[in-house]
Amino acid sequence: TVPDAPGQRPGAREPILKALALPGVVAVLFVVAAYVLAHNILYTYIATFLDANDMGEARDVVLLVFGVASVVSILITGAVVDRKLRQLTIISSALFLIAAVLLALLAGNVIVVYGAMVLWGLGWGGVTTLLQTAVTDAGGDRGQALLVTTWNSFMAGGGAVGG
Repeated sequence: TVPDAPGQRPGAREPILKALALPGVVAVLFVVAAYVLAHNILYTYIATFLDANDMGEARDVVLLVFGVASVVSILITGAVVDRKLRQLTIISSALFLIAAVLLALLAGNVIVVYGAMVLWGLGWGGVTTLLQTAVTDAGGDRGQALLVTTWNSFMAGGGAVGG
């Protein structure tokens, strides 16, 4: 359970798992699970991926491109998350999906790899804000607690599945 909030009557708490019955919570948690798992499968082994595609020497630049794109995404997301939550979440997911497909199919092309890293960074950077906002809108504090558990579980799972 979540501790009593200021002004809440003692004992008025609901079990966290009851948040799963709230509309939208399970859908957001599914997106969290899928997105974080997929991201961590690739990100955990990006050095190995780059080595396999003769880009190991450019690892630092590739990750810098990803990081800069992620920061840009955070700035954009922070500015419009309250007005464009659904649209940004769909765009974020699509950018990551496109990047993953490009990396899977055309990783031998250096320009494609850098372009994919930009798309991936733009998709990933603001996703935490997007999904936290979505689950809080749907499930409040209880939804937020479930998000943290889901996020961390599937982050660990990404490394395991990727391996």
